[in-house]
This record gives sequence, C-alpha cells and structure tokens, in this order.
Amino acid sequence: MALCLATSLIARRDFVAYDQLVRYKWWYQYGYMSSTGQCFDIGSATKQSLARFAKNQKDFANKNNIPIQYMDFLSNRDYLRKFNVYCSEAGAAGNGALMRLAPAPLFFYRNPEKAVEYAGISGQITHGDVKAYDACRFYAVLIVGTLQHKSKEKLLDKHSTMIIDRDALKAVNLSDDTDTTAAIYGQLAGAYYGFNELPRKWVEHVYAKRFIKCLSKWIVYEGENWSHNQIDNDNDDDQIEDMNSVRQTSENLRPRRDTVATCAYHIEAANRINYDDAIGYSPKMPQSSRRASTDISNNNNEVCVASTSVHASHSPPGKSVRRTSHHHIFDASSSKSTEHA
Repeated sequence: MALCLATSLIARRDFVAYDQLVRYKWWYQYGYMSSTGQCFDIGSATKQSLARFAKNQKDFANKNNIPIQYMDFLSNRDYLRKFNVYCSEAGAAGNGALMRLAPAPLFFYRNPEKAVEYAGISGQITHGDVKAYDACRFYAVLIVGTLQHKSKEKLLDKHSTMIIDRDALKAVNLSDDTDTTAAIYGQLAGAYYGFNELPRKWVEHVYAKRFIKCLSKWIVYEGENWSHNQIDNDNDDDQIEDMNSVRQTSENLRPRRDTVATCAYHIEAANRINYDDAIGYSPKMPQSSRRASTDISNNNNEVCVASTSVHASHSPPGKSVRRTSHHHIFDASSSKSTEHA
C-alpha cells in the first residue's frame, strides 16, 4: 500500500485522497503493486474501508449519471471535492495506516505543516479512530524532522550507524505482528540512516529494488516541484487547502533510465484522462506499448520482457489474476499479462 500511495503522489503530483483509495482498491482486487501479484495480509479496517469506498463510488456514479467503469479515473475537481473519501468506521484504529505512511512525509517534507496534515488524512481515509490519526501525524513529524536534519538527540542517543541492522532484527524478533513492527521502524530508520546504510545482504533480496529506488527518487523530485509551485502560488488559499486538487502536467520531466521512462509514459497517459473522458461514452483511456525492463518480474532471476504491444482496456481487469509485471505502473487497466521470453 505504500507503493500505491507513492505512485498516487507521483502521478497526481499532489495529495489526492480519492486517487489513493482507487489504487488501494486495485491492490485489494487485482494485486496492483503487490510483489506476488495478489493482495495478501489485508487488515480488517482496510478491507472494510475499501468495501465502503467501492459502494460510495457506485452511489456517486448513480447520483451524477456517471458510468461506473469511469469512476476509477475521475479527475474533475468539483466531483472530487464532493466525494466523501472518509470510508472508515468510527473507532477503526488498525496499524495499516501507519505502515504505509512514509511516502506522504517524503513528498511534503519541505512544507512540514502540510506534511503533518496530509499524513493524518492519509491514515484517516481508512482508519477513522483519532488514535490512528494522531499516530500518523506524530510519526510524520519524526520523519520530516529527520529529513530536515533536525536534532533528535533523545531519539538517537548512543546510536551507531550500524544500529539499523541490529534494531531492525530486534523489531522483527518481537514476534506478534512482525511485518508491521519492522515496517514502522524501517520508515524512520531509513529516513535517518539513508539508503547507503541499509545492509547489503538485505537490499540484494528486495523484490523490484530498482523500481522502488526509482520511485523513491521520483517522489522527492515531484515533492520539490510541488513545493516550488506552492511558493509561486502562496496566495491561492483554495488551491492549498483543497486536498483533492490535481496538478497539471509538468513539462520539464526528463527521465534518464529505462525504468523511469516507463513510469513517465504512464504518467503522461494517465493525464490524458480529463473530465470529459471520465463522464463520456467514448473514452480515451491510456494505452501503452510495453517496454522491456529488468528486475520487475514476479519470478526471481528472470528478466521480464514484453514480447507484444499490449493496449489498456476501458476498465480494470475483471478477474483477479496473478500479475507478472508492473509495467502498467500507474494504472490497473491491463487485462493481459506480459509473457516471459
């Protein structure tokens, strides 16, 4: 889900809660951004919220005469403002909101106030309890402070640069919900120590590590652009306060690597979907020619190569199939999977 949040921030170039929920729904239904191609270990609070979100989409589509198959691509600002993105039951305070948090403060850390505000909202849309909301905001403060090189003497006292290895193992070995504990620890430790301090023996076994590293750099890049735009438009309060605003396409995106270029193509394709496309009957959904790219295959030690050009359909896949590639990085519109050469 952290990857879903990251791709939403990159694709929209802003915080758009509706788009985040769409991508979480894709993860739940189709395995979008999953290392296995399937959703696994979803929490009860998240599952309930995504079911509520899907129902809200249907109700909203019926009320506004929008074909349901276009609701995942809704981009009109007025409609996004009207849509209720708070889908959690009252008192739902699971750990899922905190586990996926890191992309939000990473994107907005140059504006601490917004970083904390959006971190809270990012959790609140699926976990409505005030404890979950406050926990996300508090943890965002720690991450932002770390990224801005603020002094955290009480937190870091007597810690060496090798502590990430020892403490991460200690966190995992606490038993109970070990993946949650390690994920929450890893966000703050990663922000403080940086990528170069990660144990090499761990990094080597991370699935799609180049893709994840690419997203990490890209989210910082887009966050910097967002920060500059906010400075240029600091008198536009409506734009700043609207959490569902959609950024316009940047003209200065210059991808340098094949993986980045693949991502860039999908961002450009996603931006072709405007309001008219979303509510019309002859949509122009994004289509993509899949490019060969390495280390994003679900099968270890294989290189995923696209043998044919696959075009996106007009709606997400109707079956929950095991995705063999994440070439469709910013949409779940492909009804086919790539083949391995």
